[in-house]
Formats: sequence, structure tokens, C-alpha cells
Amino acid sequence: MTALLRLRESASAAWVAAGGVLVCAILGLLVGVSPKYAIEGVLGIGFVLLVFADLAAGVAIFAALSFLSDITSGSSALSFDKVLGILLIASWLARRSTSARSDARTVIGNHPRLFAAIIAFLAWSTLSVLWAVSSGTAFSYLFVDVLDLLLIPVVYGAIGTRRDAYLIVGGFIAGGIVTAGYGLLHPATAPVAGTVYQPGRLASAAGDANQTAADLAATLMMALGLGVVARRSVPVRVLAVVAIAFSLIGIVQTLSRSGLVALGAGLLGGVIFGGRWRRQAIRLLVLGVVLVVGYFALFASASSVSRVTSSNSDGRNTIWTVAWRMFEANPGLGVGTGNFQTAAHMYLVRPGSTPSGYLIITTPEPTHNVYLQMLAELGVPGLILLLAVFVGGVLVALRAAHIFDRLGDRELEVLARCAVLALVAYLASDFFLPDLQLKQFWLVFAIGLATFKLARTELRPSA
Repeated sequence: MTALLRLRESASAAWVAAGGVLVCAILGLLVGVSPKYAIEGVLGIGFVLLVFADLAAGVAIFAALSFLSDITSGSSALSFDKVLGILLIASWLARRSTSARSDARTVIGNHPRLFAAIIAFLAWSTLSVLWAVSSGTAFSYLFVDVLDLLLIPVVYGAIGTRRDAYLIVGGFIAGGIVTAGYGLLHPATAPVAGTVYQPGRLASAAGDANQTAADLAATLMMALGLGVVARRSVPVRVLAVVAIAFSLIGIVQTLSRSGLVALGAGLLGGVIFGGRWRRQAIRLLVLGVVLVVGYFALFASASSVSRVTSSNSDGRNTIWTVAWRMFEANPGLGVGTGNFQTAAHMYLVRPGSTPSGYLIITTPEPTHNVYLQMLAELGVPGLILLLAVFVGGVLVALRAAHIFDRLGDRELEVLARCAVLALVAYLASDFFLPDLQLKQFWLVFAIGLATFKLARTELRPSA
């Protein structure tokens, strides 16, 4: 028996050595073809090893780098963030295969109704491939949806202690700081491939000012929570203060009305869902209003004030009109997931005003409203299922906050409540965002669910 075990260990060592030689050979070839790809390969290997050693640290790095996808990948079909997400999920699956514990089974067992809604939504999206205008587009869109939703069990498994939660939230906040800083240091001066050129507006790495503003509104909410829980750590508190300042400056610099709506919704959510922190939330709401109104009244240029206060939305009105026509023609099934831009031209020439047809024909734009997108692409069932997922995620994080409140754990309570506020900010901005596929939203969604996992863990000893 001992000889057999030694033989197996020798065989395993041989396979590991062979794998190492193969990887080195591939990297050597990549150096000759493209040093850039070789460097990315080395970084990818390092990331995989980090995930195996510390899953929470790997998720934190992914959260930070997910903000930078457009800086690093441009308009590539297989972008940097997708590659990083695939590496994270694959590493997590490999890591789980060596453990007796299943994060996916745990998260589904703790939230069966929520995950029934998620699975039903994915099933309906998959079925829509059968009647989609372009099945290829539907498949590619569905692939990204699956990657985004797989982040939930990954983050859930990564957060086992409050240290893990703080680390991942810190990574998310660091990404927000970098994306705001990049936008402030590199203002848009020319069109960027795959994005809308918005001179004078901070669009940062996201390539879209509204998306950037939504990310920064969520970053600000999470930074408020981290600032409270990091009272004993000066560096972390400095990180939180810097994130709040950069996020607020970045939001007003985007000149995004949807960003201001998201900020207002998040701060108002603090008043509604603040619990014992409601008085502080009211002060923050008042301070936020004073700072934003004061900036646009005293410091902003006339063109910036005109941009924010203008009611002119011809482009968005055209897109929304076409999306509503699409829904009216297909209220039960929609045109297939991800197929709005593919099918939009079919609904342009109808009775009624559509003054900006170039946004449908020349440069097809997404719906810029997630809820209308669901109605147009997946019909009423798709919207109902998606709303069930959104509401379920918010309720789970609120339940976690109530448990922490009962236990007297103020740090994790405020972190759970700030995850709720970040979700509220995103859900408000979804009335104006291009589409549903936003990794940062699903990261915050998963963090909210994981706070409930921590709440259950802390509840057991007290029970």
C-alpha cells in the first residue's frame, strides 16, 4: 500500500512538472509572438495561484480591475474583464473540486426562492434563443449573463469572515477611485472605439458617462460603510475618505442626470433603510444636496449647468419609443435576449415621432433603460423575473442588517445597509443605463447576499 501511494505521488509530481514545462514553453512562444500577451499570461497564472491561496484576495483584485476593462481591452470581443472573470470562475471551480464544501450548494440552500427566480430568468433567456431575431447575438449575450451570475457563488464562497468582506469591499472601492482618477486625468478628447464620444464629460474607463456615474454612486455608498467599520484602521479610513471625495467629484464631472438620480436614490435609501443610522443618513442627504447644488450654482460652467438641467432627450426618447413599439408587438416573448439593437430598425418606421433615427440605423444604441430592455427583449415574463431577482437581493441584505442590529454588531450592520444603498443606486440608474450586463452591480449584489451568510454564522453562537 505504501509503495502504491508513493507511486501515485510520483505520478502526480510528474504531471505537475510536465504542466509547468508546458506552461513555460507556451509563455516562451508568446514572448516571440507578442511580449504583451506573454506578460498577460504571467499575470493570469499569478492570479490563478492567488485565487487558490486566498479566494477573497482574488475576488478583491477582480473587483478592482473590473472597473478598468475598457482601458486595457478597448473594443475586443474577448475583453480583459471577461478573461479575468473566466479565470476567476475556473479557479474557483478547481478550488471547490478539492474541497468537501460546495459554495454553490450553500448559497442556493440559504436562498432557495431567490435562486429559483435567477434560474427561471436564465431559463427564459435561454428559451428566447428559439425565437430571437439573431440567435448568435442571443447566445453571446446569454454567455455574458451566465458569467455575471456565476460571480454570486464565487463571492459568496470567498466571504467567510468579516476580514474577507472588508477586503472585497476595499477592492471594489479601490476600483472606483482609479476609474474616477483616470477620468479626471485623461478627459475624453476624441471618439473611443465602441463608445459614445461625450466631450466635456468624465466617462473614464467605462466609456459611457452614465455608467461611470452609476459605478461611482455605488462606490460612494460602499465607501460610507467601510469608513464606519474601519474606525481602528487609519489606512482603510483614508481609503474610504478618498473614495467618497473622488466619487462625488466624479459624479458631478460626468454631468450625468442619471448619476445624480442614482446618488440621490442611494442617499434617500439611507433615510428609508438606515435603521439606527437614520439620523446620520438624513444629515448625509442634506449635505449631498448642498454640495451638488452649490457646485452647479457657484463653480460649474454655464454649459455644464445647461447639460444637467436640460430636458432635451431626443436621442433617448427615440430609443425608448422604438423599445416600447417592440414590446407592444411582442408583449409575451420579446425579440430575444440581447437583440434590441439587431431588431430596432424593424420598428423605426411607424406612426409617431422618431427624430433621432441615426441612433437606430447608423450607430445602433442599446435601450439605455434596463427595464424597457427586458420588456422589449424578453417580454413581461422577463421583466417580472428580473424584478424578482432585484427585490430578492435587496431583501436578503436587509435581513442581514436586521440580524446584525439584533446582535449589536454595528460594523457588519452598516456594511449590509450600505450594500443595500449601493443596490438602490444601481437600480435607480438602471432607468438610464445601456443594458443589464454590469459586473459591478452583480459584485455588490453578491456582497449583499454574503452579509446574510455572515449574519447566520454570528447568529449560531448567540442562539
